[in-house]
Amino acid sequence: MRRQIIIFTLIFAAALLQTAGALAQIEAEPSGFLSNVQVSSDELNIAANEKTRIEFRLTQSAKVTLVIYNAGHVPVRTLATDLPCAAGVNALEWNGRDDAGAPVPDEAYYFTISAVGSRQQVASFDPALTSGGERIKFGDDNLKFDAEAGGIVYELPYAARVQIRIGVTNGPLLKTLVQWAPRKKGRHCEPWDRKDASGSITLTELKNLRILGRAMALPEKSIIVKGGGAASASTEPVTQDTALRRTAVDASLAKRARPIEPAAWTPFGKNTDPVFSLSLKSDKNAVDTKSAPPSSEKGVAVRGETAFEIALDDAARMALMEQRFEIVFFVDYSLIGEVEQGYSPYTWVWDSTSVADGQHVITFNVSGMNDQIGAQSLIVDVQNNTRLWNNYGHT
Repeated sequence: MRRQIIIFTLIFAAALLQTAGALAQIEAEPSGFLSNVQVSSDELNIAANEKTRIEFRLTQSAKVTLVIYNAGHVPVRTLATDLPCAAGVNALEWNGRDDAGAPVPDEAYYFTISAVGSRQQVASFDPALTSGGERIKFGDDNLKFDAEAGGIVYELPYAARVQIRIGVTNGPLLKTLVQWAPRKKGRHCEPWDRKDASGSITLTELKNLRILGRAMALPEKSIIVKGGGAASASTEPVTQDTALRRTAVDASLAKRARPIEPAAWTPFGKNTDPVFSLSLKSDKNAVDTKSAPPSSEKGVAVRGETAFEIALDDAARMALMEQRFEIVFFVDYSLIGEVEQGYSPYTWVWDSTSVADGQHVITFNVSGMNDQIGAQSLIVDVQNNTRLWNNYGHT
């Protein structure tokens, strides 16, 4: 069965499901004699030497362990282990560094607190088991391109992980502007130059342009780190403890009363959109097939059967080699065909006589199993009229 016919049709169907109702965020409730967990700031800039203060109240003295986790549920910093704390308000500070003293990558982090009383009573705060992953209403009425602001603006009712994609209704995806990046509560403007992923098409000029946003709540009291460097796919070895924690988080997601965004089930770092190159190989009907196709003001000139090569970059090849991925081909934003089992490099041969002479937009989407969709477009100038083609120096 064809899993994907038209990329944006399926994406918009998912959007309608997720925006059916607003979300009342579920808050993690501390248990027992541990309460009033607070953070002084939900953002931390390592480059500015900022710190965030984590406060909590105990109704009795206890030994406290506080651990900070990354989005892959891997512990990055242990601020306290069996630290004796008195009854009342206690606090610990985090400077955005890991246990080795290195800055953590820019991302969202959450923390857990466990407290053991004098009689071995246990109290805990574990927000990843009670919050995070819930869908947030994030539709057309809350997602606009603002030319004056220079980007796409929107409002978040809660701290969330955000995805913003741009494409054509019933057509291809043309650009992923934000891919599940953490954002704090409030108003945001994502800078956008109006161009597609290839930088060759001004998308705001298209009649059927659609901007689609999806969002899922972060675990309560998450801390968004900046100034630590670019985040990348997690490469840490998965320890038994990490595997058990991920299993526990998945089990909690399955029990939530609120709708869960499907991306919450994808392991961190596994939903990165594939990056690939799109190149036009020499025209099959040209006498000198080794020469590069000529160019005109309307794009790269082509005629007859023309071959396009799609090649994944190293990271995308590694990410997709363990799963199926599709290659979908569009001309002027209309579906032409697809390959359900793609490979790289892949050559697609297109008969340009199926369209009129003149400028056309060729778009390829590469789609993985974890909602990964890469996009590249190329503007071509179809010249199947022999006289015009000869004007470019071909015979």
